[in-house]
Amino acid sequence: MNLNSIRNSALKNFLIGFIFFIPVSTALMNLFLYLALLIIIFNKNFIRNTKTSLKNSASRYSYLFFLFIILGSLWSIGSYEDILEGLSTYKKFILVFLILPYLIEQKNNEALINTFFISMSLILLLVYLIFLDIIQPINVQLYKEIYLDVSENGGFKTHIITNILFAFFGFMSMHRFFDVGKISYLLLSLLAFYYSIFINDGTTGQILSLSLLSVLTIQKLQYKAVFILPIILLSIFTYGIGNSNTSIHSSINKIYTGASDYNSEIAIKSVDVRLAMIVNGLIIIKESPWIGTGTGSINQSHIDNLSKLPSTFKSRSKTENPHSEYLSIAIQFGITGLLLYLFFIYKLFECTKNLPNDFYKHSAQGLLVLILIGSIGTSIITDSGEGHFVMLFIAILFAPLSNRKISKHE
Repeated sequence: MNLNSIRNSALKNFLIGFIFFIPVSTALMNLFLYLALLIIIFNKNFIRNTKTSLKNSASRYSYLFFLFIILGSLWSIGSYEDILEGLSTYKKFILVFLILPYLIEQKNNEALINTFFISMSLILLLVYLIFLDIIQPINVQLYKEIYLDVSENGGFKTHIITNILFAFFGFMSMHRFFDVGKISYLLLSLLAFYYSIFINDGTTGQILSLSLLSVLTIQKLQYKAVFILPIILLSIFTYGIGNSNTSIHSSINKIYTGASDYNSEIAIKSVDVRLAMIVNGLIIIKESPWIGTGTGSINQSHIDNLSKLPSTFKSRSKTENPHSEYLSIAIQFGITGLLLYLFFIYKLFECTKNLPNDFYKHSAQGLLVLILIGSIGTSIITDSGEGHFVMLFIAILFAPLSNRKISKHE
């Protein structure tokens, strides 16, 4: 085995480790990512690979959007440290550009997809074992202040990212079932969607699951979905509302309570805090509507406009994360940045038409819907786990644009 083969094998294993640990451990996820990036950057074919990446539309659009983020630092009102932090939160766009050339080969692409299925399946097994009281939640001290926590509501990580991942896992598993016809994928999909909608408390994940279920129904039934989809959604809500033990029942109450608290000028919980952040954000955007206040300027923008914010919501004025990707982009880059972000997603939607089979095409469309919906109530790109997951799957699902040999599974 020559040096090049060893290097490629190591890169493949590091990328496998990277995707495996996205839902498990941020530290290990970053470790495997950095090891993979070292091999990519110091590869003697780095220049050739960048040229390959630029020929891929999805990679090119990701790269161009990151260049716009860099450009935003020129008019930023944030400190030098804030600008660097802002660039760091959006550097994930470069991952598509750097990683995609290594995923053009079908066996590498499939290895990462299968690893994601394995990782999520193991977590699904654990959360159901805890949910059914077969095992107790895990809380083990590994070293000093380092703990291993596994809960029913969040798996290894928070309920927010875990439920977002399960929404997409359920969606992809169903499409894998349609692709290869194995009942195991159908079972995984049903269990994942049930967990996401009725067990996990992550409201964003619940909304995404319902959205992706709708997309799935439309993709497979097309015009018939007009009649079938309302029945599916009505059944889900009827069961959830009628069963007070389900998380969707709790989420509906949480949204109602949060809206009531917000109307009473209280901002201390999830829903009312997000509403307060929207109000604050819109006031700030109004001051610099076209190009925003620049990369990494969110916190400084809130400070500068403190006197204009509603008095009750000033406790939420100091923030670097408004928990909405749309809001975050609009504050920093104005309407121009927001339109470019939407245009980026639109161009990726156009690219799905050229993907080689229904599995990749439909999965990519679902991923883009996840980004569109998820950007409303969470920082789906700038948050570490969610952002790395999204950008890695853009690379995985759009890499076949550069390899038309990928076709329907045998």
